[in-house]
Amino acid sequence: MDERTHLLPARGLVIALISLAFLAGCRGVSLVPSGSLSQSSSATNPADMGETIPKHVITADYFGSIYSNPRLRGSKKVPPSEAAKYLDWGDVVPADQQTTADAGMKTLFYYRPTFQGRGDPFYKSDQFAHSCSGHRIAIYKRDGGGHPMYLMSRSPKQAGLAADYIKQVLQQNAFDVVFEDDAGFAPYQLGIHPCNLQASEWIDRDARLEKEVHAKQLPSSLNAFTEDAQHVWTQNQQSLDLALHHEGGLMEQCYSSNSNPQVYFISDTLWVAQENTEIAVVGGNKLFFCYVRNYSPAKAQIAERIYDYASFLLSYRPQFAVLWETYLTPSNFHVLPESGFVALHPLKAQPTDITQLKSGGVYVREYSDCYYRGKLLGPCAAIVNPSSSTATSNPLYGKYRHTLVLSGGGVTDGGTVKFTGPTAPKSVQRDRAYVAL
Repeated sequence: MDERTHLLPARGLVIALISLAFLAGCRGVSLVPSGSLSQSSSATNPADMGETIPKHVITADYFGSIYSNPRLRGSKKVPPSEAAKYLDWGDVVPADQQTTADAGMKTLFYYRPTFQGRGDPFYKSDQFAHSCSGHRIAIYKRDGGGHPMYLMSRSPKQAGLAADYIKQVLQQNAFDVVFEDDAGFAPYQLGIHPCNLQASEWIDRDARLEKEVHAKQLPSSLNAFTEDAQHVWTQNQQSLDLALHHEGGLMEQCYSSNSNPQVYFISDTLWVAQENTEIAVVGGNKLFFCYVRNYSPAKAQIAERIYDYASFLLSYRPQFAVLWETYLTPSNFHVLPESGFVALHPLKAQPTDITQLKSGGVYVREYSDCYYRGKLLGPCAAIVNPSSSTATSNPLYGKYRHTLVLSGGGVTDGGTVKFTGPTAPKSVQRDRAYVAL
């Protein structure tokens, strides 16, 4: 993920399977304008038969005084009691852990043993990785300036130091999960690696380090993709296994990216690989944290947000898929109103490969019961064309009358969602998506 100014110190029957933590955290106030729920009067509400309906999908965000980079930080403007209506997982500093947990949110402790800079806990351990010329490997400077960050060795000694460090942190603060950033083979994606060390061994070293750390862990490894000989993006099984052996994993640049070059829409074969990763993680009954890496103002990225959300819904299981958006908002609270839209009871079984949802050039998934903040809307569908070059016909054209429409920014900044948009068009343009109702 992004440079930190410092490393921090010390979801019928199917629904009944949703974890208690998810149900407890899913509270909220409807942001749907009056009259937007016209379909609900003619639909049978599963809630009337004793089914508990989540008020939103599982969400995560930076919260409190945590500082990620000059553009992205946690919100200190939204009280924990208000945030807990919309937020399930908070990435917080130790000083904010107790108040965040007391409000009903789960907490993440961030650390990054792979890269270290001056003042970080393993910097003085001299467990640096080296180039074949014997030099330390500088990756980047924190926040684009100041002292460099260096690649660490992931050696047995560093693994022991990491275990001691995390033990001390958890003795002082009852974080639910330790979030390890830059797991997998992050530096290899930059063309940088230690001398005579293959990527497979590098990932094995990380697995051994994680084994030494006796805590619930969330490795940020799921975006560790590589290219095969034909230059087709493929899933890296070793990095996926890091997630499947722990509480789950985080995928940075999930369906959206503002990395250089700023493409925003993740498309084509990389999109397919990301969907299949989401399928694999939730299929393993693990948490899939979809970190939508787009630091543009939320109110200016409406098409991108719908694309992200429809992509997320295609392969999600509501008790395991976690949405972590980073679109900028005035309050620095990055939870957006679309997170209150919950699609339940898919018409087809959970896919084992995203191509099972492909119809022509478009990917679609239909649900029999869809809700906003717990209020029944009726059936719905996610429709996505992830091609970066080709428009294609909509196989659901005319079946649904309306589409989801967004305006504004975050849930605490006046952002809203309506379900009065026009029917999804006959042709879905490249890099476009719809949530149809």
